[in-house]
Amino acid sequence: MAPSELSSRFSWLNGNELCDQLGIGRPSLYYWALMAGQVLFFMAICYTYRAFPALDRRKISAFRRIIWTVIVEDKQGLGQETVFDFKYIPALTKTTKAEKPRGGVVGRSGTETRNLRAFSLGCFFLLAVAVVSFRCVLLVWRGVATL
Repeated sequence: MAPSELSSRFSWLNGNELCDQLGIGRPSLYYWALMAGQVLFFMAICYTYRAFPALDRRKISAFRRIIWTVIVEDKQGLGQETVFDFKYIPALTKTTKAEKPRGGVVGRSGTETRNLRAFSLGCFFLLAVAVVSFRCVLLVWRGVATL
């Protein structure tokens, strides 16, 4: 994942003010558009599932089945349910170093393509709604003007 993509996610979630204060920098317009496309993509999926409760229940049961299969029944899985409680104990002394930005080559991963496509479709949809709304207002205006 490119540093510009990480900075666009961080600024989208936390705001540009915090990015500026932490010295992360602002993302390019390309990565900002990719992040907007990702948000539109996940909004469409989540609201679709939310609108149809049966579809949502089916997705949840499929996800539970997949997770159970991967964790318990897979070749490298546990093989059975565990008999101990999981407990996360954070290591507060563990830190990481900041990475140096790599070259500015724009990659075309599947995620980037999907996000760019979702952003483009969202822009097209908004443009179509704007054009239809403008034409409706224009028809009403002409109708009122002829009275």
